[in-house]
Amino acid sequence: AKWLMNSVDLDEYNVFPGFASHVPFHKALASEVGDAVVHAVSYGRINFLHPQKPYEELQVSSRHRATKVAKLCPKFFVRPDLVESLFVHWPTSWASGSRNLMLPRQRLIAHHYHDKTNNVTVVDDALASQTQLLDEALRKRYGLGWSSWAAALQPPMQTLALAGGAVDLGAELEAQISEAHALATYLASLTEPTFIEERLR
Repeated sequence: AKWLMNSVDLDEYNVFPGFASHVPFHKALASEVGDAVVHAVSYGRINFLHPQKPYEELQVSSRHRATKVAKLCPKFFVRPDLVESLFVHWPTSWASGSRNLMLPRQRLIAHHYHDKTNNVTVVDDALASQTQLLDEALRKRYGLGWSSWAAALQPPMQTLALAGGAVDLGAELEAQISEAHALATYLASLTEPTFIEERLR
């Protein structure tokens, strides 16, 4: 494979706003990268309202999102032939001369169906418009629509007891968290494709 993701979160969907939904992601990536020697393409996430009834509604049916890119560490696609090791949010060792290209939300964004608050005031039909097509594809391939699948997959209810009390993270970890937040804030502010340096290695 020319491009891979190191992990896929079940509540995130990658969207290339300038491309039709039938364009394969590797072709969209190739168009963005051009002739540059790129070991990774990084991009941000924007929070969408989590569906009120997730066992009845597909996540992509949610039409309400935040106004800004979340100040979180980026997601990324990686060129496996140019990268030797990875952290969750970026490569940590790569081929000499290759770079990481950060794309702004207008070029590539992950829709993150995570928000359970009222901070999602923008109406966005980018994926919601494809809800019916996706449900029909599930029926055609598996013989069941989403709500039937979800009912079959729903785990038994369990309670999780968490220990209370404050946690001392230590000064070094606190500094790393602060640095990661500063990096996430900077990346969320980008409006043009920008080569970035992975600061936390």
